[in-house]
Formats: sequence, C-alpha cells, structure tokens
Amino acid sequence: DDDFMISLIRSWIAPKRKLILIIVVTSMMASVVDVILPYITSVFIDKVLIPKSYETIIMFVQSLIVLFVLDIILKFVNAICFIKLQTETITLAVNYMVNHVVSYPYEQTQNINSGYMAQRISNDVSDYVNFFISHLVTALTAIYLVIGATIYLLKVSCYWLLLFAILLLLYVILY
Repeated sequence: DDDFMISLIRSWIAPKRKLILIIVVTSMMASVVDVILPYITSVFIDKVLIPKSYETIIMFVQSLIVLFVLDIILKFVNAICFIKLQTETITLAVNYMVNHVVSYPYEQTQNINSGYMAQRISNDVSDYVNFFISHLVTALTAIYLVIGATIYLLKVSCYWLLLFAILLLLYVILY
C-alpha cells in the first residue's frame, strides 16, 4: 500500500533521523575497523614479532586491544540503536494498522477471527518494517562508503577513481 509506505517514511522514519544517522555512522566506523584489524595484525606479525622489540610489541598489543574494544563498542551501540529504531517503528506501524482495521464497519470484519487478525498484523508489520529499515540502513551506509571512497580516490589518483567508477558501474549493471 503506497499510503502506508509514504506514511511510514514521513511520520515514523523521518523524525528518527538522528537514530538512523547514529546507526549508519557506527556501521561505517565498524566496517573501517573491521578492515583495519587484519592489516594491523599482519603488520604486527611481520614487523613486530620478527624483530622482537619489547617496546614495539607492547605498543602494538595496546593498539590492537583499543581497536578490538572500539569494534565491540561500535557494534554494541549500532545493535542497541537498531533495535530501538525497529521497536519504535514496529509499535507505531502496528498501532496504525490496528486503527486502520478498526475503522472498517463491523459488518466487514465480523467473520474474521480477531486473534488471527492480530497475529497477521503483528507478524506482517514486523516483517515489513524490519525489511524496510534494514535495507534503508544498508543503502545509506553503502552510499556514504561509496562517496567516501570516491573522495579518497580522487585525492590519491584519477586512475584509481576511474577504475573504481568503472567497477561500480559494472556492479550496478550486472547486479
């Protein structure tokens, strides 16, 4: 129903812009940390453990601990905010759907089992909202990562930017 989708975006998602922004930013930061951790680990193995410099080993271990803790905190904040957004939106959507069903004349709904109707509303709205929010967050995160990668590649080299644009275009066409 287009009216439901427009109502969902306009009245339920738009006021939660800050929460969505927190989810997107923590998701992007966690992605960056997830990319950095294997690199730091390889540097740690290659450059620290082989020469066996005690001070360097301590410094790298401390930086790894900080990165692991940062990764855990970012993912925890992301999950809490995502759950809060889902719960609030599902609650509003269920209330909207119940009010919509109740607005029908009694004669139209008297043959429908109320337990079945409540279960269908709860399950369907929950699935619909979860699908919408998860894809919205994924799309926003991907857009920001592509913009960030484009800016970075523009500063590094036009060749890499052109290669990135071609690969992105191929991905969009083939997907």
